[in-house]
Amino acid sequence: MASLQEDMADQPLARVVTKLDHNYCLDKEMDEALEENVQFLSAPKKLRLCMKEWGMKRDREHGRSRE
Repeated sequence: MASLQEDMADQPLARVVTKLDHNYCLDKEMDEALEENVQFLSAPKKLRLCMKEWGMKRDREHGRSRE
């Protein structure tokens, strides 16, 4: 799974790097590609944290708090 995520995350960056031969100004494109990769890689962690927070809130509402 991690290998698949790495491969998918590298694709946009690879497309940007291939444009180096064409003397493009890559600052904006590189920033956008890196931002997209960061969002892709951080999404599972954000989802897990949101689900944990939701579960803890639900437990408190139903009187099942472990704290």
